[in-house]
Amino acid sequence: DNVRDLLRNPRFSVASLSHGHADFTELSIEEAVEDVSRSFESMKEQKVDPLPFFAFPKGLLSSDVREGLKAKDVAHTF
Repeated sequence: DNVRDLLRNPRFSVASLSHGHADFTELSIEEAVEDVSRSFESMKEQKVDPLPFFAFPKGLLSSDVREGLKAKDVAHTF
């Protein structure tokens, strides 16, 4: 409920940190993209409109996954 209250405030937005918080350097591109897609879908089911951003769990970046996410309309990754 607290999160929903925050989201009513135009100063707050939500982005994805993944569904399973896996180490994305150990996932295949397909597994990683599926995980992020599930995260976005879960937010939409809760009537949250997520920003097209993705933060890699634990900051563990994968350039291959980054490219795969761009194909899924994830505009910015970090």
